[in-house]
Amino acid sequence: MAWKTRKHLADHYRAHRSEFPGFSIEDYDVSAHETLTIGVSFNYVDFRTDEDRIGCFDRESGLFTATTTDDLIVTHDITNEATIMKLLYNDYETE
Repeated sequence: MAWKTRKHLADHYRAHRSEFPGFSIEDYDVSAHETLTIGVSFNYVDFRTDEDRIGCFDRESGLFTATTTDDLIVTHDITNEATIMKLLYNDYETE
C-alpha cells in the first residue's frame, strides 16, 4: 500500500508529527504500514469527503491509519477508541 501521493504523505506528516516525537517522515510511513498489519480493520464514511474508507485501529497503541477503498493511505494518527466509534457508519467492533 502507498500514500495517495508523496505530497499527501508529507502534508499528513507535518500535520501529525507532534503526535510522533522524533519520527522522521520515513518512520511515520513505516508506522502507518505497521498499523495496517496489526490493527483491527473496519469500514466507515469520511465525514469531510463523504467517501467510503477503510480504517485500521490498534487499541493498544492508539494508532489509526485510514485508506481509500482502492488501498491508498490517506491518514495516520493517534486517537482513542471513543473517537473511532464516532466515525460515520463505522462497523468497528470492540472486543
